[in-house]
Amino acid sequence: AVKMQVYCVLIAQLLMVVIRKKAATKKSFANMITVIRLHLTSYVGLMEFIKDTYKAWRKKHNASSLAFSP
Repeated sequence: AVKMQVYCVLIAQLLMVVIRKKAATKKSFANMITVIRLHLTSYVGLMEFIKDTYKAWRKKHNASSLAFSP
């Protein structure tokens, strides 16, 4: 069981490194992990979210608030 947990963590870390390189962001690894962990249930494009978190979140939030306007 411990071996499986170690492999899962290594795979997750590798995926985050690849995403960070592909997004070409200067965010720290810990900050990026925290932001993604907090917004796992948000429907936001991953690369857009990593590149500019606040812009992507505002865009998503404004779009959802417009959808519910009377």
